[in-house]
Amino acid sequence: MVASSEITQPGESIGVFFPFSLCCIVVAAILASAAVPDLWHRGFFAEGGPLEVASVVPYVIGAAGFLLIWPSRALGDAWHVTLLFLLFAARELDWDKRFTAEGVLQASLYSGDHPISQKIIGGLIILAILAMIYRFVRHGTGPLLRGLRAGELWAWAGSSAFLFAVVTKSIDGIGRKLAPYGVELSPMVEAAFAQAEESGELVLSVLLVLSLSAWMALKQRS
Repeated sequence: MVASSEITQPGESIGVFFPFSLCCIVVAAILASAAVPDLWHRGFFAEGGPLEVASVVPYVIGAAGFLLIWPSRALGDAWHVTLLFLLFAARELDWDKRFTAEGVLQASLYSGDHPISQKIIGGLIILAILAMIYRFVRHGTGPLLRGLRAGELWAWAGSSAFLFAVVTKSIDGIGRKLAPYGVELSPMVEAAFAQAEESGELVLSVLLVLSLSAWMALKQRS
């Protein structure tokens, strides 16, 4: 996994921490802009509001930065990393269910009476996701465990991002999930969970860019 020639080293003209620095600046600017009267027509936590928009930005910057700084890896043996950023960005934009009758990860899309073209596209996306997961498990588990033991920033940031992904997914629509068990949450509590989820998704996206930048920095020194 360690680069062995100058051709495979990340570009030195652009610092490998540039994506992380840029995403922090842009995210901070978007969040601060929420204080400007009448600039946003949606609430801070609302869909399409400042927080959700800020959550998309790091994924776009991360993918673009990786492609710009180290295209031989972003399009080569680390293509799954690039795909991860693009898929997370698409999910934040709700593209997983915007262009099909049902969400591409919903079984009803494939079992229901929907256009065959949508089923084929959804199937291809699922295959790409499975291939991406395989690459992460097959080629990333060992380096991640070694990185955690060595206290490397990229490993801890990446693991923290995974934890935030699990937590935010768990509390997404928690009222609906608990209803079958007879647990009814008040609107205030549900709103608090929804806000925590949106905030966690922003932290998740920033942590992933930090992990990517730290990983590129480590490889550059190797």
